Amino acid sequence: MDLTNCKNCVTVYGDVQSECPVCGADAEGEGAEVQFDAETRSAIMRLGGLFGGILDGPNGARLLWCSRGVCLVEDHIGLAWRADAYGQVTDVSIGREEVLVTTAGGARTALSLEDGSEIE
Repeated sequence: MDLTNCKNCVTVYGDVQSECPVCGADAEGEGAEVQFDAETRSAIMRLGGLFGGILDGPNGARLLWCSRGVCLVEDHIGLAWRADAYGQVTDVSIGREEVLVTTAGGARTALSLEDGSEIE
């Protein structure tokens, strides 16, 4: 079995699958529920690739859980913000106004849903 990169979300998966197991795109990167632009794909790669998947965010936005951070993608706009984590992301949850990111070792960081800045 060979591995292939999804042309939409850059996830690596086995070529025997007809579509990406994360975003649902076909081999050409088409047919996904959410189509990502080049800026979003670049952010995903800089954050170590999709790890926990695509989470539903506020007002139709999508929060992308990557291995070393998160980013928010808004429909018809694209990448809204990107936030690096200090370590491997082990859990992500979305509250009303914040995103809680937990990294290896149990450190938790709250990020503003509006702009991805750290909330103290």
